Parts: sequence; C-alpha cells; structure tokens
Amino acid sequence: MQDTAKYWPFILAAIALISALISYARDRRFARRAMTAVGGVVDWKSERTRQGEIHFPEIEFRTADGQAVRFVSRFGSTEITTTRPVSVLYDPAKPADAEVKQEIKSDKRATLFLVAAAFLVAFGVANWP
Repeated sequence: MQDTAKYWPFILAAIALISALISYARDRRFARRAMTAVGGVVDWKSERTRQGEIHFPEIEFRTADGQAVRFVSRFGSTEITTTRPVSVLYDPAKPADAEVKQEIKSDKRATLFLVAAAFLVAFGVANWP
C-alpha cells in the first residue's frame, strides 16, 4: 500500500493539469463564437454561505436580433454594487449561455489548476523515497 501512496501526488497533479487544459480550451472556444451586447443589472440573487451572504447580479441584455435575455452571473460579491451598464458575451445559438465580459477569465481558472498541479508535483518530489 505504501508503494502506491507515493504516486498519488503525481496522479492528482495530472488530473489538475488536464482540468486546466479543458477549462482553458472551453473558455477559448466560447470566446471565439460569442457575440457582445450591452446589458444592465436588473436584480440580485443572494445565497447564504458560511462566510456570509453572496450576491449574484441578474443581468438583462438584448441579442443582435432583439431578443431580451436574462441570466444570473456565476460570479458574486459580498456587496451589492451600483447598477451600471455591463458588457456581455453570449452564445448566439444559446443566448442564455452568457457571462459578463470582464468575468471571462479562463486564465484565472486554468492558472489555479496549474498552481495546484505544481504544488502536487513539488510535494510528490519532496516526499519521494
């Protein structure tokens, strides 16, 4: 059992690396096909967590053909900020598949997975018999 335990950090690092690549590719693919629109915050959806209450903006925008679409952003805040116009990226085939343009940061998510992979590799090397 102890012989296989030394491989776990490397296995988990490989999983983190694959997750980073998938995340990066998915977000890039979305960004390539996405169209841009201007929308506005029309409401806030709140969720309670152990750290407090998180508020997610509900945003409404119009597609290029004039269809009104609402979505709740995946990214929340502990504070409700003023409602100002926001740039939205949306999939023309599925307009509800949208996100605030500034929040499309595949690099952040991919970087998180890459840092986790690097940490796991370093841990595995440091503890290698």
